[in-house]
Amino acid sequence: MQQEKPGDARRRQSLLALVAEAAGCAPERLRRERTLAEQGIRGLARLRVLRVLVRCCGGVPPWEVMGRPSTLRDLLAWAASDDPGQQLAVPVNRLLLDAALAPDIQPATVRPPTDDRCVLVTGATGFFGPNLLEALLEGPHTKVYCLVRGESWDLAYQRLVQHLRTRGLWRTDWAGRLEAVAGDTTQPQLGLERTTYEWLSEHIDAVYHAAAAVNWAQPYEGLHEANVHATEAMLRFACHGRTKRFAFISSTVVCHTVGGPVALAEADEITPYLGGLYLGYAQSKWVAEQLVMEAGERGLPTLIHRPPFVAGDTRDAVANGDDLPARLLSASLRCGLAPDVDWPMDACPADFLARAVVRLNVHASPATLVYHLRGDRPTTWRQLVLCMNLYGYPIRLTDYDRWLKAVRGSTRAHWPLRPLKPLFSGRPEGVGTPALAELLQRHRVSEAGNAATGRTLAREGLQCPEIRPGLLKRYIEHFIDTGVFPPPERPMEEGGWSHVVDAIAGAVDACAATQGWSIVDTMRLPLSDGGDSIVTELSALVNGQVAGLFPLRLHLNRASGATPRDLLVKVKAHDTTTLAVARAIAALEDPALANEFDRISSLLPFNGGHAREAAVYSLPGEALRRHMPDCYGHVHGPDGQGCALVLENLSGAGRLGGSDPLTRAELTGALDCLAVVHGEWLGRTEALTGASWLPPRPGPSERAAMGAFWERLSALTVRYARQLGEYRLAERCRDLVETRPHWFADDAGLPVTLVHNDFNPRNLAFFGHGVDALHCMAYDWELATLGLPQRDLAELLCFAMEPSDIEPSALMERIDDHRRQLIEHTGTELPAREWLHGFRYAMRELLVERLGLYVLVDTVDRQPFLPRVLRSWLAIHDALEARG
Repeated sequence: MQQEKPGDARRRQSLLALVAEAAGCAPERLRRERTLAEQGIRGLARLRVLRVLVRCCGGVPPWEVMGRPSTLRDLLAWAASDDPGQQLAVPVNRLLLDAALAPDIQPATVRPPTDDRCVLVTGATGFFGPNLLEALLEGPHTKVYCLVRGESWDLAYQRLVQHLRTRGLWRTDWAGRLEAVAGDTTQPQLGLERTTYEWLSEHIDAVYHAAAAVNWAQPYEGLHEANVHATEAMLRFACHGRTKRFAFISSTVVCHTVGGPVALAEADEITPYLGGLYLGYAQSKWVAEQLVMEAGERGLPTLIHRPPFVAGDTRDAVANGDDLPARLLSASLRCGLAPDVDWPMDACPADFLARAVVRLNVHASPATLVYHLRGDRPTTWRQLVLCMNLYGYPIRLTDYDRWLKAVRGSTRAHWPLRPLKPLFSGRPEGVGTPALAELLQRHRVSEAGNAATGRTLAREGLQCPEIRPGLLKRYIEHFIDTGVFPPPERPMEEGGWSHVVDAIAGAVDACAATQGWSIVDTMRLPLSDGGDSIVTELSALVNGQVAGLFPLRLHLNRASGATPRDLLVKVKAHDTTTLAVARAIAALEDPALANEFDRISSLLPFNGGHAREAAVYSLPGEALRRHMPDCYGHVHGPDGQGCALVLENLSGAGRLGGSDPLTRAELTGALDCLAVVHGEWLGRTEALTGASWLPPRPGPSERAAMGAFWERLSALTVRYARQLGEYRLAERCRDLVETRPHWFADDAGLPVTLVHNDFNPRNLAFFGHGVDALHCMAYDWELATLGLPQRDLAELLCFAMEPSDIEPSALMERIDDHRRQLIEHTGTELPAREWLHGFRYAMRELLVERLGLYVLVDTVDRQPFLPRVLRSWLAIHDALEARG
């Protein structure tokens, strides 16, 4: 044990007194065996303690800012020692010292303004500024002053108006309510004359500080003046004169700390993980946030808004060609390669962000609320690359170093990324890490959890739009129009409906003709379930086709008046479009898989799907029709491209879609539905054989031909299972693929029927309030085919049950109960031994084929339910194995 030096005890005692003073408590209240957080020393108090350590000891223990806080005893022992420990790549000492608000910045009064009639905005001439001004000026009595650099107020105003005109957001009626103030946030008194500064400080009700240097390559020192010093200057102004609300536009990048928790919620501290915050931009925003929080502690009403990337306006798709995603895509399409990295590409549309910031400003308080303004389905880098491919830009994924070499070797590709060279080539010193950009992948950094923000937005009637393929397509077109992207080498071929209005009108006209309805009015309704799948959304990028779900309310001309009827128009792209999307996803993941896809695509179940669903809805059978929505009519698109169906709207269901496990009553109802569906055609499939819409069952030669494709696909499932830590599942999947030639024909001679072929909670609706069973209806019949009834049963059980709830005897009872129900419905003999044999076969097929396709989709669009479903598959498989 190291011998204590003279004076160490005295030094620790002095430091303890300083720690207690910084924490705002008496030294005797501190417990040395506990961490600071365990003693309630969090947030700004903890920050002050760490600053004491920096000033007294020249630094802080590395573990205190690397997510491993120590006890106060260990902290004091470190302070008394001469060993600095691990060196940090992040300038933590500088950040901690800079995160102290000047003592003289104090609100003159603690009385907040009652209304934001007069506001001051910074950053009005940036990308987000015009949208913020538009949202503020929606208030008919609001007057906005914009701090704009310029030699005079007139020149500043001209610059502001020109910027608004360029963005297409200038309105002449703003002229009397919008003023430009020539100033500079980095200068004393904001670069204003004393009288102007004083007048504004007495008349402004709220400050929106949106100005910032958004630079992903600059170190902290290069951003301090624009992002930290300027924020302190604006806080000084907000506290001077009358008290003003202060809204600070930060960024979710402050949460992207390496080595932190999976997610950082709005109220979570970032300081304990400061040592993993490598980006200078993120560091500058974190320091600025601490200044805002300290001003809030002193009584200033404050808010911090953390958006991710600010995406283009959803109305005109005007997007920022200078932002990081646009520059990355521009460089990648010019060299034909993109790095195969898992970068978070979350984005919030500028128009929504502005509305949310203004609406939430009423919640400003000294408690400094933090909002994470991002969607629930964040966009990924792979999605962006996939969309570019589908739009006509051939881009292949490759490893990071090869991509970087290709960019450097291409003048055209190098140009967009030249200002960002340190981000992609720089490596943090002393930690032996990959390039800085590689550190910022989703599996390395914390994400910004947004649950609390989501609840607040819901109460305000707001929801962040998701950046899905349809909107991405419009951004791409804007970048082409403005020269950010060159035109694609192979432009999209137009086909099908080019506009949603045409698709809906065609479907409604067909419905009116079929049903004899006289329609008075048509109104679009919001979509009540989870929305369209990624494959459906991406279909629009292949050839500009409309595809998706469109709820409507029709008012019919009846004798008693216009009667409303709620319907759902489902517009399906042609199956060739769906196959093109699936092929593009495969190519992005594994070119060899895409080659196999080309070879066997005609055998996949997607073929004919655009026409098959309408045919299924027209099948006879009253019992069957009670378990599917009514179809009132359908129409094929121009040149036979796609199909639009007018369906009963199931939004009144107690549960509609979703991937959560089913309740006991829901599962019983689903099994009852399945018995009716299977019983309708079991034993009499000859009546369907030869139907043009029904694909023939693949024979032994076709199944053998597909072997290489399933082998490639299953390799993804094996890798995915290993990433989950489910090594037995990975081993079982690999074994099934290797032995597939021995079992793929084991279903020969077993009874077949019409199966849904996608029968899981995501395509089911439940009605009623029964305790034992609910009425179940199945929709989305485009994959219907002839097959073993056990196929639907296996899929339902894997999706509907939690792995921990799968009890072997109860499971076997469920499996056999379906057999007994079919015997009761049809009188067909179904021996129990053969039935179980068919179920084992269906389970193998489900893992190798269907769940493998979900894994493929997960590579570009996360499927949150997939880990649970795969674990349920393994639990059911184990139960079958235990039975023998």
